[in-house]
Amino acid sequence: MEWDYEGYRDEYKYPHCELSRKFTSAIKKPSEKAHLHYNIEVLCAFEGAFELALYDLSECKYKMTLSPGEFIIINCNILHRTIGSNMCRYYVAFIPPDCLMPQLTLGIGETFSRPAADADGQVTSLLKMMADRYESRSKTESEPVRAALMISLANAAVALMLPMLGDKRVEIRAVAEGEDVFNYVFKNFRNPELSAKQLSSAFGFSSDKLCDLFHDKFGVGVRQYITNLRINAAKTQLLSSSDSNETISRQVGFDCLRTFYRAFMASTGMTPTEFRGKNR
Repeated sequence: MEWDYEGYRDEYKYPHCELSRKFTSAIKKPSEKAHLHYNIEVLCAFEGAFELALYDLSECKYKMTLSPGEFIIINCNILHRTIGSNMCRYYVAFIPPDCLMPQLTLGIGETFSRPAADADGQVTSLLKMMADRYESRSKTESEPVRAALMISLANAAVALMLPMLGDKRVEIRAVAEGEDVFNYVFKNFRNPELSAKQLSSAFGFSSDKLCDLFHDKFGVGVRQYITNLRINAAKTQLLSSSDSNETISRQVGFDCLRTFYRAFMASTGMTPTEFRGKNR
């Protein structure tokens, strides 16, 4: 079976959500190509129904049908394809893995064996807000502000989804090499001792190989990926707490306040104080 890698690294640097087009008739012939994304993908059926297939490498592990009010989370590097749809509309959200708060991470290679129900419509409501925000794209709204708002909405949606998933989680691996090191970084980026040198030694990769693994998967080297995780965690804390910049800097893994300020300015064009003042 053929499959494509659809990274969307440049287009979706922060969460993006849109309402799909409405099909006029069922797809009569399934697509022969499965694909995978760099982002976590959330599919929520809004109208009609559609089928999905999930793969472990070339082997189809699950087939499922999403009906109105149901959703599924497909994590990055999970092969999948749409099998068919009938007068279907759905919300699709692409969430870069480093935009989720660490306690909400789904883990590299995790997906779910069947849809979960959005019984009270809260998930759909949040996805609709994301879609509306993305479609409006106010010219008066700066890129960092728009990114922060979309990240906040995505975290709120995933926080609602997790309790609904129950025992539906299963492990499917599409890309084996390097998954352990990705998981380790995602779980330990708040540790100021975490470094590319430590990772190379612990996992047996050369520095060049380690850099290539992260660049192929995330579009940036390991050092920048760790910094991105820390900056996104800092943004969330700046907007959701009254902790000082120094406290937040320490909690997200920076070993000194000056380094935190430099990294934050490079990422957002604002100081942490300015970011908090403009977005709260």
